[in-house]
Amino acid sequence: MKRIFIVFMVLLLAGLASNVYGAELSYDPGSISVELAPGQSADKTVTVKAANMSSMMIFVGMAGNVSGGNLPAKWLGGPPSVLLSDPGTSDAPLSITVPEGTEAGTYYGIVLPLVQGSMEPVELGDGIYVSVEVRQACSGTPEFSNMKIGPDDISARRNKQVEVVITGSVSVPEGCELSGLTYTLEDEYGELGTGGPKDVEVSGGGTFTINETVNASRKGDDKDGRTYTITVSATDAMGNEVSEGFVVTVSHDNRGGNSGDARENRGNGKAKGADKGQGNGPDSNNGKAKGKDK
Repeated sequence: MKRIFIVFMVLLLAGLASNVYGAELSYDPGSISVELAPGQSADKTVTVKAANMSSMMIFVGMAGNVSGGNLPAKWLGGPPSVLLSDPGTSDAPLSITVPEGTEAGTYYGIVLPLVQGSMEPVELGDGIYVSVEVRQACSGTPEFSNMKIGPDDISARRNKQVEVVITGSVSVPEGCELSGLTYTLEDEYGELGTGGPKDVEVSGGGTFTINETVNASRKGDDKDGRTYTITVSATDAMGNEVSEGFVVTVSHDNRGGNSGDARENRGNGKAKGADKGQGNGPDSNNGKAKGKDK
């Protein structure tokens, strides 16, 4: 029995001698950079690989120690541990949370995992360089400006398709980030619609253009005309949202007489004032408009 024990110890020591340093960990990615506002979080995944593994398994947790820099370890979270088994590769979740009230600035450090349940020495490797850019807290909501629509009053034209254009600008307060601009179209008759919010492309200066086609028709007994409602919504990274709505009317009076440009100008608030200042009644207004077309 003693002889068997001696043989076992010799084999064990020989195994340790052949792998003095044990398993060595490496990480992909080797660095993580995020930009967050106070109160925000980011979830990342790190692939951990153990080279030269001799034991059956190693448990590691990514929410471990932070060396160097000024990154607080308490900002890191994730499962207590993940299993590394032969061949020694596993994905480890890592969450980063910036507490409310944190001052703006750059926080960084080298994150080294906690090793648990290993039957062999483990070299932690270079760790993961984590950089967190904390921006100024976002307060307020997005704002629209220079919003225009044309045309917003359309004469019924036997199902003719008419393009409606909305232009404007959107901005967010300092420290905020625009996360999305969308619009929806609702038809009073339920025949047309966007089927949910549609994304709108915003230029670097915050300007945007929306082009939507509507049907220039209405029911004969619809005395106040057919209406389309277009709602434009902007959302920032904190979830604050602002919306502005426009109504496009297909007029019951299909006598026409106004050009497409005139309708567009009225949508911009220009032709409406001119129409009101001419003549003493509806007949005189229509007469003057026809005269201009001629």
